[in-house]
Amino acid sequence: MLELFYKDFIGSFDGELTIAVKDKQGNILEKETIRGIPCRSGARSFSEKIDIAGKTPIPVGKHYIWTQPEVIMQKNDFVAEGREIGEFFPIGTQTNRHIIPARGIYKISRFHVGLHPENAFPGSAGCIVVVGTENFKRVSALLKKYPGTWSLTVWRARK
Repeated sequence: MLELFYKDFIGSFDGELTIAVKDKQGNILEKETIRGIPCRSGARSFSEKIDIAGKTPIPVGKHYIWTQPEVIMQKNDFVAEGREIGEFFPIGTQTNRHIIPARGIYKISRFHVGLHPENAFPGSAGCIVVVGTENFKRVSALLKKYPGTWSLTVWRARK
């Protein structure tokens, strides 16, 4: 069983990812758990804003990550100038991996949000991107080891 936590630092587009591996009783298996993986969400200069699809960080709250990876091509010039973003783990609801619905202070729904490696452009269009190839390889290997749909909690914190 996996439980993921993304801490988005206030005033920055930097953050940290923790992937807790748990046994059937809910105890954390420290040997497999990964903590403090450097990540980013959103575009530089949009970290203090909310609700601008394609620019602001992933919304705060409980989401779900689907660990059956898809390889997608991102064609949005703002994000990747037509470059492939690589392995992509969708983030959405427990029943729909392609949407984070509008709720609370977030007035717009987000579509096709995921976790993937950072490419040549720092930040993302609202996804969570893992900084560094080796970091992403570790994250990807752990996620693929536990196929399923797992909770992802996102919150903002001071650095």
